[in-house]
Amino acid sequence: MRGRTHPAGVPRRPSPERRPVGAHTRRRASIGATDAVPPPPAGAIAFAATSPRGRDGPEVMHEIVTRTLEVPGAVLTYDVRAPERPGPARPLLLVGSPMAAAGFGTLAGHLSDRTVVTYDPRGTDRSTVVDAGAPVTPATRADDLHRLVEALGGGPVDVLASSGSAIDALTSVAAHPGDVATLVAHEPPLLDVLPDRDVLVAAMKAVRERYAAEGWGPAMASFIALTSHVGPLPEDWVDRPAPDPAPFGLPPEDDGSRDDPLFGPAAAAT
Repeated sequence: MRGRTHPAGVPRRPSPERRPVGAHTRRRASIGATDAVPPPPAGAIAFAATSPRGRDGPEVMHEIVTRTLEVPGAVLTYDVRAPERPGPARPLLLVGSPMAAAGFGTLAGHLSDRTVVTYDPRGTDRSTVVDAGAPVTPATRADDLHRLVEALGGGPVDVLASSGSAIDALTSVAAHPGDVATLVAHEPPLLDVLPDRDVLVAAMKAVRERYAAEGWGPAMASFIALTSHVGPLPEDWVDRPAPDPAPFGLPPEDDGSRDDPLFGPAAAAT
C-alpha cells in the first residue's frame, strides 16, 4: 500500500458520468479486420479496437463485446475480447478496484492468445447500483466475480486482480475454489496483517472523513501522503496537520460530489 500510488491512478479522478446501457452497437474503424470473432449477441454493445501488432506483423483488429449482467443490487458491465486465434488457453479476467475496465485496455491488447475479460466493479463507471449509499463488502464483490465467471460459461478461469479487487478475488476463491485455476493477487491492501494495522486503519478512516468534510482534492492529498510513506506509520500520524492539496496539483475546492469509488462506502468496507 505505502510507497506506491494506487493502481487506479493518481491524481486522475474518475468521471461521474455514466454511459447508458442499451441495445445498440458502436464501432471504431481499424485495420486488418478478420471474421474470426463471432458477432456480438443481441443487446450487447460492440466496437472494434486494434492490438499493437499481430503475431504475423500487421495490425490486427480485436472485437470487444460489451455486455451487462444483473446481480443482486447492481448491474455490472463487462467487456469480452476474443483471441485472434482460438487456442487452449483459459479465459483471463483482469480486475481492479476502484478501477474500471478502461484501466486494463493496454494490457488486454497485448494478450491475443486467449479470451480476456475486463469489468467495472459495482458502482464504478458503467456498473450501476440500486442504492449508492449501501455498503459494499469484499464478500459482495466476490459474489459478483463468481456470477461473472458463471455468465462466461463457468470456471476455471485465470484471474489477475489488483488492489481492492485482489481482496475480492481471494474472498471469491475461498468461497468458489472451482472458479479459478490461477490467481495473481497484486498488492491487496490487507491492513489486518501489518504490524501497524491500528494506525493504518485510523489513517484511512481520517482520509474518508476528510473526503466527507472537504471533498475529493483534500482527501486525495491525504491519501497520497499516506501511501507515499515508507516504513511503519508513526503513531501520531492522524494527529499531524492534513496536507495541502495544492502542492500535489489537486483542487482545494469542494465540488459537492461524494461519489468517488476510492473514498466511498466500498472503500470503507475494504
